[in-house]
Amino acid sequence: DDHNLLWLLSALGESLYLDGMEDDLTAKQFYTADFISKLLSLGFFLLLPTVMNRPEVTAPGFWNDAIRFLYCVDKPFNLFPSLHCSISWLCWGSIRKDDSSPIWYRWLTLAVAVAVCVSTLTTRQHVLVDVLGGILTAEICWVVARRFFIWN
Repeated sequence: DDHNLLWLLSALGESLYLDGMEDDLTAKQFYTADFISKLLSLGFFLLLPTVMNRPEVTAPGFWNDAIRFLYCVDKPFNLFPSLHCSISWLCWGSIRKDDSSPIWYRWLTLAVAVAVCVSTLTTRQHVLVDVLGGILTAEICWVVARRFFIWN
């Protein structure tokens, strides 16, 4: 189904992002944090299922067609914490202190992560608590992966 295709594209995007990392340890920590964040999110999805009622988009036009497509492929459930926000925040977290990455790239990655979080609100995919939950999940999982999972 379309939802599985989006998960596949997300995983591909993460893999391409990590492929550019020079530091193998950071990539392993990212994958660990990402895995833990998805397990934690799954726990929330199962124990505290959330649903959002979205407005019906009936007006014609390119942007309205885009929103209808988005609503079709990204169903309005399993909202807390936001995986959109969590994954994008983990991408920024993986390079925010990386001196080998150019400063402009670190700022760009932060800007994209913030844009993803804002866009989930403006497209009515999430509410603020979902976004904050996704960011907090990413931060906690990043700390856990860096402190408790060390590879040689």
